[in-house]
Amino acid sequence: MILNKIPVSLYVLLLLGVLILGMKKAKKGEFHEDFLSLDVTKGLQGFAAVGIMLHHLVQDITDFGDIIKGYITLFNYFGVLFTAVFFFCSGYGLYTSLQKKPDYLHHFFRKRLTSILVPFYTANTIFFLFSLPSLPDNTTVLEYIAYITGFIMLNSNLWFIVEIAFLYIAFYLIFKYIKNEKAALISMAAFIFVLVGLTLLNGHDYTSISGGLWFKGEWWYNTTWTFFLGIMVSRFQKPITDTIKKHYPIWLIGSIILHLVMFPVSCLLIDIFGYYCEGENYPGYLEKLFSMIGQFLYAETFVIMLLIITMKLQFKNRILSFLGKISIELYLIHRMYIILFSDIIGMQSDFLFFFCVYACAIVTAVILHFLDGKIISAIKGKSTAPASL
Repeated sequence: MILNKIPVSLYVLLLLGVLILGMKKAKKGEFHEDFLSLDVTKGLQGFAAVGIMLHHLVQDITDFGDIIKGYITLFNYFGVLFTAVFFFCSGYGLYTSLQKKPDYLHHFFRKRLTSILVPFYTANTIFFLFSLPSLPDNTTVLEYIAYITGFIMLNSNLWFIVEIAFLYIAFYLIFKYIKNEKAALISMAAFIFVLVGLTLLNGHDYTSISGGLWFKGEWWYNTTWTFFLGIMVSRFQKPITDTIKKHYPIWLIGSIILHLVMFPVSCLLIDIFGYYCEGENYPGYLEKLFSMIGQFLYAETFVIMLLIITMKLQFKNRILSFLGKISIELYLIHRMYIILFSDIIGMQSDFLFFFCVYACAIVTAVILHFLDGKIISAIKGKSTAPASL
C-alpha cells in the first residue's frame, strides 16, 4: 500500500504549520501586549488539543515507546506539555476574569461548570454506548451507574474535566469567602498541594476494567501546578512582563536552554524511578515523587518558554481559532476513534490511521460543540457556547 510509504512524521510538520500560519512578529523593540488575550489563549488550547491527539496516537502505534518509529516516537514524552498549556490557560483565565469582572463569581457554577460538565456528560454518554457491547456479562448495576455518572471513566481522557471541575470549585470557594488576596492565593496553593499529594499517594487503578477511577494515576497530578502558575502570571503579569522586556534575549535564550535541559532530566528520572513502581507492601511513593518533580519542571519550563516566545511571535489564525472553539469536544471524543480504528486501519497504515482519527474526531467535535452549546444555552437561559478547556 502506497500509504505505508508516507512518513507519519508529516503530521508533526502539519501541526507546526497550523501553529505558525499567519504568525505575526512584533516590531523591533516592541512586544505583543495582547499575547495572553482570550483569542490567543483559545488558539493555543486548540493547538494543544490536536497535540494531545498526536501524543495519544503515537502512544498507540509505538506501544508507549517500546516500538521505535522515527523521531515521532518522542511524542510519547510530549503529552504533559500540551496538558500543561490547558491547565495554565484555565488558571490564567479564571483569575483574569475575576480581576476584570466584579460580578464574576455571581452564578459561577451555572456559568463556568456547565461549560465543562455538559461536554463531559455528552462525551461520556457517547463513549458508554460505544463501550457497551464490550463490557463483561457480569457487570453489576452499580458498575453501570459508575460508568454512566463518570465515576469510573471508560474514556480515560475525561480525567481532565473532573480535575478542572474540582479546581474551579476550590477557586470559587476560596476567592468568594477569603477576601484577603494574599491569603486566598496561599489557600489556593495549599489546596493544590493537598490535591497533588493525595493523588500521588492514591497510586494507580488496577481494579476497574478501564483503570478510570478518579484521582488514580500520575496524569492526574504531574502538571496540576501549572494551573496555579496561570493564576500567578495573571496576578503579577505587569511586573513579570516588564522584567522580561528589559532583558528579553537573555530571558528567551535562558528559557529555551532550561527547557531543553529539563527534557532529558525528566526522561532520566522516569527511567530510573518511574510511576509504576508499586509492589506488595511497597507503594513507591519516593519514586513517584522524583518522577513528578522532573515532569513538573519539564512542563513548567515549557509553558514559561512558550509565553516568552509569544511576547514577540503572535500565534493567531483562523485554524487555531476554529480548533480553540471545539478543543474541549476534540479532546474528549478522539479516544473513541483511536480505539475504533486502531485494529481496523492501524495495522495497515499509520498515516491513514492518523488521518481517519483526526478527520472523524474533528467532524464529531463540531457536531458535539453545536449540541453542547444548545444544552448550555438552555441551562443558562441565553445564547452561548461551551468554553474551551
